[in-house]
Amino acid sequence: MKHIKFFIFFCLCLCTPVQARVDISYLIVDLKFDGKNIKILEFGEGVSAGLNGYEYYYGPGALWQKFWDYLRPFDMPMWYVGKYWENRALERFINMGGHFAWREKDLCVDCVYDNEAHKPLTNNEIDGSYVCGNKSIKDHKGIIILTGSAHERDMQKYKSKYPDFIMLNQATAPFARSKHMMSLLFQDNELWKYRPQCKAYEKKYSHTLARNIIRDFKCDTYVIKPLNSSQGKGIIMAKKNELDKYLRIILMRRNNLHVTQDLSFRYWLYDKNTHFIIEEYEPSKAIFVNKKKYDPTMRVVFTLDYDLDKINLTFLGSYWKLPKQPLDSMGTLIEKTKSKIIPGKLSSALVREQDISKVQEILSEALPKIYKRMLGLQEEISREILTRSISPVKIPVPILKSMYAS
Repeated sequence: MKHIKFFIFFCLCLCTPVQARVDISYLIVDLKFDGKNIKILEFGEGVSAGLNGYEYYYGPGALWQKFWDYLRPFDMPMWYVGKYWENRALERFINMGGHFAWREKDLCVDCVYDNEAHKPLTNNEIDGSYVCGNKSIKDHKGIIILTGSAHERDMQKYKSKYPDFIMLNQATAPFARSKHMMSLLFQDNELWKYRPQCKAYEKKYSHTLARNIIRDFKCDTYVIKPLNSSQGKGIIMAKKNELDKYLRIILMRRNNLHVTQDLSFRYWLYDKNTHFIIEEYEPSKAIFVNKKKYDPTMRVVFTLDYDLDKINLTFLGSYWKLPKQPLDSMGTLIEKTKSKIIPGKLSSALVREQDISKVQEILSEALPKIYKRMLGLQEEISREILTRSISPVKIPVPILKSMYAS
């Protein structure tokens, strides 16, 4: 009972977002697309997301180049804090006036940062909200992009220490890092249709657990998910007749997990949460790649910003992530349904223009509404929502046809 009360309190806290004045976020969304509708599986942060599937076709740093180009018009000081990765197009960032710092202490001795930090704000009235009282991005002293260990560990510290700087993803990171917090966003009459059916259960095995889940969902294929893993760790697909077996393995026979190298199962050795999520499995439209039929997951990379009481959405790129095995193979259910990018191997595919257009049309309606809930805005946002797309380099038609040859 104590755990249940804490969990209810935890959920209530998540449902009470802090109101943001301004925000800039660089995000990904993984979704299923059946040709007409989408089902959003999860959000992620662009600074920590694997983008190898896109880079396989467009080259290292292709999406990061677009992100830097998106930031350029803000025309304000920017700092990238973290490890120098070759595939993040940091030369482009530095050439457009960006600054690099390995750690916070390097940031503090940066003369440009020191100069900006001591300038008075355009509006000095700091109200203790997400960033400060200013409603304009340009009223702030600069943008700080936290990555790597600094990004994971120090977000809260940076927020409180540098309230007059914009921290990338400050309003959206909590939802991108927690599958449960993300699911709570969709508990809305307008948004529920964009998510597969899902529910949280206490991480305690019983002989009736699988039966209760089957009664709650009434579907044939289920997805078992941890609350806050990444890169597909701990995610298990199960048919109705396999559900009890898998739940018993991850919740009760945990010692058996030491012998497996499969991170779908081994992850549960280290999961410290008191609950887990069950989700109804949603397939995508099947695509053919090299004459093999796959059930893929689409990854869409985009930015959202909230400035002067307006939401702006910019699409940067998209691609299909492929499962390890095609649908007609002898592989396991997990191998045929769980998408995974393997660097250096063909594990992604380009998205047809008509599919990109349809998905962007749906997301242009859904994402601003979801973002509004992330921001915690109580007042009505201006109806003027800017949506744009930064087009990738065109792939020659013969190459496209060969990739999708059936």
